[in-house]
Amino acid sequence: MVRLTGTCLMGLALVVGSPAIAQTAIDMTRLIASDGSHSQRFGTSVAVSGDTVVIGAPEPVELETGGAAYIYALTEGVWTQQAKLVPDELSVLRNFGTSVDIDGDTAVIGDYAHSDSSPASVNVFRRDGSNWSPEAKLIEPPRPDNPYSFIPVFGSQVGVSGDTMIALSHNENTPDNNSDKKYIVYERAGTTWSRTGEFGSIEDSEYRTFGISSAISGETVLVGAKKFSDSPGVVFVFTRSDTGWIQQAKLVASDLTDSDGFGRAVALDGNTAIIGAVGAGKTYVFERSGSTWSEQSQLASDGQSVSLSADIALVGNLQRANEPVNTVDVYSRIGNAFIKQGVLTSDIAWSTWRFPSALAIDNMTAVAGAADENSDFGQGAGAAYVYSLQLDAIQIFSDVSLDRPDAPFIRALALSGITAGCDAERFCPDNLVTRAQLAVFLERAMNGSDFVPPVASGNVFLDVPANSFAANFIEQLFLDGVTSGCGGWNFCPQQEVTRAHVAVFLLRAKHGAYYRPPQAVGRFGDVDSSFWAVDWIDQLAEEGITVGCGGGNFCPHDPVTRAQMAVFLVRTFAL
Repeated sequence: MVRLTGTCLMGLALVVGSPAIAQTAIDMTRLIASDGSHSQRFGTSVAVSGDTVVIGAPEPVELETGGAAYIYALTEGVWTQQAKLVPDELSVLRNFGTSVDIDGDTAVIGDYAHSDSSPASVNVFRRDGSNWSPEAKLIEPPRPDNPYSFIPVFGSQVGVSGDTMIALSHNENTPDNNSDKKYIVYERAGTTWSRTGEFGSIEDSEYRTFGISSAISGETVLVGAKKFSDSPGVVFVFTRSDTGWIQQAKLVASDLTDSDGFGRAVALDGNTAIIGAVGAGKTYVFERSGSTWSEQSQLASDGQSVSLSADIALVGNLQRANEPVNTVDVYSRIGNAFIKQGVLTSDIAWSTWRFPSALAIDNMTAVAGAADENSDFGQGAGAAYVYSLQLDAIQIFSDVSLDRPDAPFIRALALSGITAGCDAERFCPDNLVTRAQLAVFLERAMNGSDFVPPVASGNVFLDVPANSFAANFIEQLFLDGVTSGCGGWNFCPQQEVTRAHVAVFLLRAKHGAYYRPPQAVGRFGDVDSSFWAVDWIDQLAEEGITVGCGGGNFCPHDPVTRAQMAVFLVRTFAL
């Protein structure tokens, strides 16, 4: 996209949990426009797709500029300007780059400022090799139902997914304060974009800020809105149907009753929606099953801006008392929960800069705009930050430091979805594992992190009633032939599991109920040849699952910690 002022600057703070945890440096590149000017607001809008980033700089400071969008591509590890996109009509009235989006080789740039002779437009550019060329300039025709102005405001919000594009349009100066906002849908066939439909809230008259935010993923669109009254805001979900686009749902926060900014920022990927409520200081996660959306969780981040790519979410925060600047929280989905991974900051610590002015993420590349930041070009020239997220260099849990030898195993277990820890931020590595907990670990390891056994009957073990913790997993472990209990038709669910018992559990879970290990050769000094589990312990070592507890011993009677169980499970099931 433009000139960079420092490549791979080690200025990114990534901290999980308590501020006392040491910071981990991650590569960061600060970008500023190569031909910038004061008040250009480079970074007002950002988008990323693969190794390509688009940054909007819409404020036309010098006469006859009209704004621009800069494109960067990652070349041999360096972010290099590939193109500067500008409107075909240079004019101080233009706001080209107010909104941007990119998908693959297609970039969409909104240019919502207008005059009688130069209407607002949405501009599509397409890449061939490393060259970007205009593919379409889309203009919304005047609306005959507006007696106040025949020029629609168009392109303040844009989004593209494959060959589908959306752009916000509304009449200017309407008496109900622009409550007639609609999204226009365009489809591409070859190189031709055609207007194929439009959609708006079925409650248009109530929502004066319909379109304050939007996101598109496949055939689903989220649109943030707020009523005239002091409401907390809502988010509408629209999907494509056989007859056009229909409203599928209206999402509301479960615990907000007044103006808390819900819907001010939205992000969407597949069946997951991230919605900021900056006034409430929290962010909401919604999930779709079929056509039903449900609030799944709340994140302790402000949500002034959000972005989502698969299992990684970015959430922007306002300045906090213990932070010198605004920040971006990084979350990753582990199992069904989003766990905070760290914090992104800008390279310059000046709290009045509006960071992040915009957020975008695709895979492990994150982009944050800083539109109000000063640079060599003067006040408000703006900047943007590109981060290469390295999650293997980030603590997932606040109580598992990166220098622990078992940290990679705990990470692998968490990322497999088998466990999300003992609470929102901790893994509790030194806690002992009970037989009931082991049943859950094993069944999920054998059948996948989303596995849920049938409802328990309560008729298998005398000490495992149907409503007890993990009863369905315990009964399933019995049905799978991995356990027959601890004797007397009991399972002893709260009993701490020993290393000897784990050897049997693991090998049966791995090889099947009828598996019997070969005769032991005697690998460990503290496991006598007559010990009841000697064959299982020897085979566990033979398969590389254990090397013992040190000094040539296995410590068969020692209870197993959660950290040790992570090592056992990852090695047994190659997680």
